[in-house]
Amino acid sequence: IEDHAAEERSFLDGQLHHTNRVPLEKIASYREERPPFFHDDPQLVTEYYMLNVTKKPFDDKRVRQALSLTIDRETLINQVLKSGHVPARGLIPPGAGEGYQGPDVIRFDPEKARQLLAEAGYAGGKWILEVDLLTNTSPSGRVVAEFFQESWQKHLGLKITIRQQEWGVYLDSRRKKTYDIVRAAWVGDYPDPYTFLAIWRSFDGQNDAGWNNARFDELMYQSERESDARKRMDLLREGEELFLEEMPGIPIFWWMQSHLIRSELIGWQPSLLEHRCYKVIDLDPTRTMDMLEAKPKP
Repeated sequence: IEDHAAEERSFLDGQLHHTNRVPLEKIASYREERPPFFHDDPQLVTEYYMLNVTKKPFDDKRVRQALSLTIDRETLINQVLKSGHVPARGLIPPGAGEGYQGPDVIRFDPEKARQLLAEAGYAGGKWILEVDLLTNTSPSGRVVAEFFQESWQKHLGLKITIRQQEWGVYLDSRRKKTYDIVRAAWVGDYPDPYTFLAIWRSFDGQNDAGWNNARFDELMYQSERESDARKRMDLLREGEELFLEEMPGIPIFWWMQSHLIRSELIGWQPSLLEHRCYKVIDLDPTRTMDMLEAKPKP
């Protein structure tokens, strides 16, 4: 069910035992009341904004860093989205590999951002660019894009035009690089840092930013062949540090899945990768509760 509000109505009417999402505007109400059927579960997903580094001014890492430094992720999540998402401190989310500790480097620092822009030659009146920000048509896509639009206008004087496209057209625009900045997310295929880093290799089919870094490619190559677990994690951490220095993509937040589960559904457990053994999931009709209690206050 693509419409989150329609999915919620089906749940409240007893037609569904589980939802994949909760409407964005309802999350705060559900969380505040803490009914037994509201859940926030961590996901192995990073949402980020990709920059077309084949175009000016995004070919300059100082510009890319400045854009990241003017995003107040705490405000976006707590006051705008009002979700359980976690502000990204790096590219790789928690749980992506036993023993891996990623760098904690992402900050909100508009003054530093303006300094970087000045060093890149875009200070004052020179910073009068018209920038295209592309997103898909998901319910939160426009909300996040408008927050970025306001932030970059306020702190950098950047003029942003938001463009939304249906999924197929959006993917085609990414592949053809007919964008300046584009919303993206990566869902980990397995719990390991490599799944989040490998997509940024110069030859990878997911690298729609056009970023090409020989040292990064070499680190990924070495990590594929390193049998010592600790040394391998060190190589991957160096790769993440290099990515965050170059910033071809701006990590925004690590996902939490806000969803609803009816009391009859038993055996359903949180899963970073959404992998479950359905043999242990069952329905217990004796645990039915009045779904009217599920409805948040207006």
